[in-house]
Amino acid sequence: MKILFVLNGSTGNRGCEAILLSTYDILKAAFPNAKFINSSFKDERVSHVPYLDLPDLKHACHPEIRSIPGIRWQISKRIQGHRFNFERFLPWANAVLSLGGDNYSLDYGSVRTYFEANERILAAGKKLVIWGASIGPFDKDPSLERYAAEHLKRVHKIVVRETRTLRYLDGLGIKQNVMLMPDPAFSLSRTQAEVTPQIEHLLSQGAIGLNLSPLLARYRPSPERWLSEAADWLDALLAKTQSPVLLIPHVIQPGNDDAAFLSALKSTKKYPPERLQLLSAHDLSSRQIKDVIARLRCFIGARTHATIAALSENVPTLSIGYSVKARGINEDIFGNDHWVVDHLTLDPENLAEKVNELLLAGDEIRAHLTHHNQSYRMIPESVRALLV
Repeated sequence: MKILFVLNGSTGNRGCEAILLSTYDILKAAFPNAKFINSSFKDERVSHVPYLDLPDLKHACHPEIRSIPGIRWQISKRIQGHRFNFERFLPWANAVLSLGGDNYSLDYGSVRTYFEANERILAAGKKLVIWGASIGPFDKDPSLERYAAEHLKRVHKIVVRETRTLRYLDGLGIKQNVMLMPDPAFSLSRTQAEVTPQIEHLLSQGAIGLNLSPLLARYRPSPERWLSEAADWLDALLAKTQSPVLLIPHVIQPGNDDAAFLSALKSTKKYPPERLQLLSAHDLSSRQIKDVIARLRCFIGARTHATIAALSENVPTLSIGYSVKARGINEDIFGNDHWVVDHLTLDPENLAEKVNELLLAGDEIRAHLTHHNQSYRMIPESVRALLV
């Protein structure tokens, strides 16, 4: 079995990395002799990060334009008529997996690029699997929705990660090629992380984890005020709870950097170190960040895969949502969206109240997650069946 990974984001986004690593683990269990090529979007980290050097996996991400591979790519593009870097690997592949949990949504702009990529794969006669995805809704653009309905029926398999997407696709008449499985990152194993003595102390004191992102500014009425508003949220958490707070980045890359945002947040005033610390995550893998999150008393997260890391380790979690995907994942786990809050409705007071409610229900939530997560994993045998 030769499997090509396409359309995933950079591993600087530890959510994209978690998808890559967990998918590799699951498929290696299903196909022990499989070979893989990861041809994601631009990703400089894969060439020099040791833990991404995996057996039978070759990284061939989209090259930088001002590089020798980039020049070769431009020549290939003109001569062979390629639109995407991954097309040169299509003759090699038995199956193509389109990674990236929310590529097929309108959360980040147009999805036309992803549909065009799919068309190239289908035209090559390759088995295409959209993997671990939330899809739509596209009802704000009726012409796109009509096109998506016809397009998605031609995909070999669509593996959706929450029931909301399943219902949406069913409403579009897309049924025969759809399977429901948990996001692959629920299966991501963790690796022990080395942390500073100060952070070790916070964890021993029952720290609350907090992940906020600069991305949220895009969805807020006054983007320029997001940092000061986040500081108000943090102050309320520290004032209204007895637990220390650990700031946890999950996307560490230029232009969309949780680490830079959380560092600026920490610098808005002089916080006592025994109450607030920032996790230095630049050199940590998604497996190691998950290890830190697993040791928290509870977790508050804006990044979807940061909350998946927490939920999969039975940590009481409050998801700060800006799209339907957070609600869909929580509904499948809890049967409701009680532990999802729309960031636009949050203010310092009700955030602190919600977190205190989460802490009071902590034992009950942990027990529920422990039971639920026993079977909430992608099963290699099921994965094998959909690819053979």
